[in-house]
Amino acid sequence: MYSNATGWDVSYSMLDASIESFWFTDKINHRRYKHSSTIGNSYTLSERYQLAENIRTSELMRKCILVSVCIFPFGIGSFIVMFGNDQICVKMLSRLSWEFLSVVYAFAMTASIMKSNVIWRTNFLQLLYCKCRFRVAPDDQIELESRNGFENMYIFKTSKGEQMVFDVSKETDIYFKQLHRFWDVPSKVQPPSTASSTRSKF
Repeated sequence: MYSNATGWDVSYSMLDASIESFWFTDKINHRRYKHSSTIGNSYTLSERYQLAENIRTSELMRKCILVSVCIFPFGIGSFIVMFGNDQICVKMLSRLSWEFLSVVYAFAMTASIMKSNVIWRTNFLQLLYCKCRFRVAPDDQIELESRNGFENMYIFKTSKGEQMVFDVSKETDIYFKQLHRFWDVPSKVQPPSTASSTRSKF
């Protein structure tokens, strides 16, 4: 019983440390973004892009932390009762509570992830509806007209709904437009002449 309680104390301490670390880093990210947007862009494009991604995922992290904080104490209580009581009925009830909380935690975490992203939520609901109706889910890819000697080409979209272009000559322009649009900079941007050497290839 003492070892189990000690283990849960360690787990709860780790959860608390994770929450504090997230709060600290999120505050730093927003402070850096505010400083850069008001005073001037003092970061490189890679640093600005990474900072934007950190801020974008902070909403998801907040929801996941909220779910963990709400369910974790009940899980600790059920676990302690399950191993700290000798009565069969109490053990069975605590075991059922433990398994029920595990299912609730899984569904709540999944719902938090889906709620934070409209594209994921829409695709998930469409897929779930098609599975329940015993129909094949429609393909989300958008077929393009044949060009450059290729047929059946597709446009894939990211989790934010942005187009992923598989033409190397267009990747740099798309990247710079998306990046400057996020930082409230006019989207008509000319990429540098040296960008061709740093283009990513798929």
